[in-house]
Amino acid sequence: MRKLNLDDCFDFMILIDELKLKDEIKKISINQKKEKVGFDIIWKTIMVVVGKKNRSAIYNFLSGPLEKPADEIRKMGIAKLIEELREVASVEEWQSFLNSLQQMT
Repeated sequence: MRKLNLDDCFDFMILIDELKLKDEIKKISINQKKEKVGFDIIWKTIMVVVGKKNRSAIYNFLSGPLEKPADEIRKMGIAKLIEELREVASVEEWQSFLNSLQQMT
């Protein structure tokens, strides 16, 4: 497992573009307080991925920082996933990561 890096930022931007979420994220960032933006971006992304049955995009993205195959992430329990995501970055670091991405879009 490793910390978030610049490649993760680019990979997430590509994911947002592939899912056509850029305009939704702009709306979120305009209408929300800064602290809430990160959560809303994650939530919207997950809902689009789940809604389009394109979950592999999230698994593939997470396979980078978690350094695990996407299939292993797919089978991971939610508590374990949350634990590992917190090892990759703190809640504040995830928020900062997502807020930075929002500013770049």
